[in-house]
Amino acid sequence: MTIEEEAHRRTRARLNLGIEAKLIGLGSPVSVLLQDISATGAKIVVPTRDKLRQGVLCWNGFEAFGDIVWQDKEWCGMKFDQPISEKWLFETRRSIPALLDEMRNGARKDAAEFVAGRRA
Repeated sequence: MTIEEEAHRRTRARLNLGIEAKLIGLGSPVSVLLQDISATGAKIVVPTRDKLRQGVLCWNGFEAFGDIVWQDKEWCGMKFDQPISEKWLFETRRSIPALLDEMRNGARKDAAEFVAGRRA
């Protein structure tokens, strides 16, 4: 294991999510997929291959500022400047079923609009 890999190893358990979120950096906000999160960081999927440095991750009414510590194609790892609270993690875990239902319903609506010719 390299020194860089060792520096970015997880030290806390992660909550697996797969929910929509926003990453606000120097440019306009970007829709991302929040794959997993812990008190100290997160793994996200971004729609760009541009080199990211830092930003504010926004999900489910919460926000955390941090640095992008690794990036591999559309995947990146974010280390928060300050650990987020256990309460935020609990609330995020509690809300997962509703968030996933909302995402599925949005996808169904988009598909129906596409089939009806109202969406390209």
